[in-house]
Amino acid sequence: MNSIHAHHLFWRRVRDYLLQEYSIIKSLVDWTVWLYILIPGLLFAGNLYDGLWTKVLPLWLDKIPLVSAAVLLQLVIFTGGVILFVEEADVLFLRQKPDWMKGIMVRGLLVSAAFKAVITGIIFAVLSPILFRHYELTMLEMMSLYVFATAAYIFQAIIYHFIRIRLTGIIRWLVQVPVALLMSSAFLMAWATWSNKPDRLFILSSGLAIVITLFIHRRIHLRGTFYNDVREDQVQRTKLTALILLNSVDKPKRIHRKPWIFRKSNQLIRSQKPAHRLAASAIKAFYRNWGQSKAYFQLTALSIAAVLLPPPPANLIVYLALLFLHYYWMSSFWKAYITSEFITILPFQDEVVIDGSKFAVQGLMLIPSICLGFAAGLAVFSAWWGPIIMIPVSLFLTMSISRFGVLFWKRRAY
Repeated sequence: MNSIHAHHLFWRRVRDYLLQEYSIIKSLVDWTVWLYILIPGLLFAGNLYDGLWTKVLPLWLDKIPLVSAAVLLQLVIFTGGVILFVEEADVLFLRQKPDWMKGIMVRGLLVSAAFKAVITGIIFAVLSPILFRHYELTMLEMMSLYVFATAAYIFQAIIYHFIRIRLTGIIRWLVQVPVALLMSSAFLMAWATWSNKPDRLFILSSGLAIVITLFIHRRIHLRGTFYNDVREDQVQRTKLTALILLNSVDKPKRIHRKPWIFRKSNQLIRSQKPAHRLAASAIKAFYRNWGQSKAYFQLTALSIAAVLLPPPPANLIVYLALLFLHYYWMSSFWKAYITSEFITILPFQDEVVIDGSKFAVQGLMLIPSICLGFAAGLAVFSAWWGPIIMIPVSLFLTMSISRFGVLFWKRRAY
């Protein structure tokens, strides 16, 4: 009877956890996001995935070794954890019923392992056309790599769980970092060495399964870690919320006497015209904000990857879309800058603001324009001289878009 009650209690907690994750996602993704972003993105991704099965694979895959897939999996493994589905209220009665606690913890470990098997399967499904067609792996080799990756994922997650519930502070990091480096190195080495030897991978996976079983048995009978278990469960359950709020809630920052860049306020533009000086001040203000600068360079890096990955002519469409996306962001920053309290007290005429918008947006788009042109040149022409052609084209498009934006500003001003 007790096992039935423990079973029902556990699955109710799993259901509550899934509903919580669903509500978080639902709060972010409304019908407009589905209509304008997710549905077109899914259609584009489906078309790209179908092309990986049916069309000629890009030549740059020849320069990427098979172990790169293992590196991707290892990055996902680093983010993994174990959820036991224990709660603070359990201290009132579940600790007095060891059978219930053991039943919930065993089921929590098994469900966590199942989640990791599903995540690994999704990654393999996405990479399968490249693994089958480019690296020419057989079905047996694919299955052995999947089983090995899943076993390594579960094993590392349990090891990290033990470290987090037994150690705290700097000691935990001094132990966790070397252990993580050792396990990831072993995983990558085994993948690179035995990727074409499925029998050895199956033997290694069986050994990992035995070790995982021993660790699960040890975890169930571990005593004195209840409050650490609850704390670790809370961390794992709120990962999605923490990820969403990462850039929404700023951490308290130290007040620096000088900004991290443009510390001496040197002139960016030699001209002393008011429009040029206003544009230079906007560019400095943008880069001096560390949060904006970090997002700026992150978006530029992601844009390069987004242009390099799709096949022609889809990469040209992505290139143009990203160029307009950068322009929209920079023009939005300019609008917020000139309407800020500090700038509005200065007696700038409308013509100065309009002309300054062109120079400011062009200056802020200089780095993304060059990077996107470089990526588009490599992706479209697949030759060293491709960027030589596309970088000037990209700069010309940037100037043209910014000049068109000036006409928009003039229409609004008059």
